[in-house]
Amino acid sequence: GAAHPLDYVVVLMPRDGTAQRIALPDEKGQFTFLDLARGTYSVLAAGPNTRWMPAPGHMPPPTEVFGGTPTPLELHVPEVSR
Repeated sequence: GAAHPLDYVVVLMPRDGTAQRIALPDEKGQFTFLDLARGTYSVLAAGPNTRWMPAPGHMPPPTEVFGGTPTPLELHVPEVSR
């Protein structure tokens, strides 16, 4: 986890190519996407000096989401862009 979760946003990338969505983590580093349909998504954190999109070939592993229930996962922060 990030030392300061509020410095980051969480980016949800549907694997079917539909629009990306973002969420702001709470003070515990937890976040919510409302009305999320069941499906396969890639999720990453983006913050100060990081990329919004991972470098080619570095996409986070897909996560199967069963809408309506919490889905614990490990967030990936793309490499720092300089």
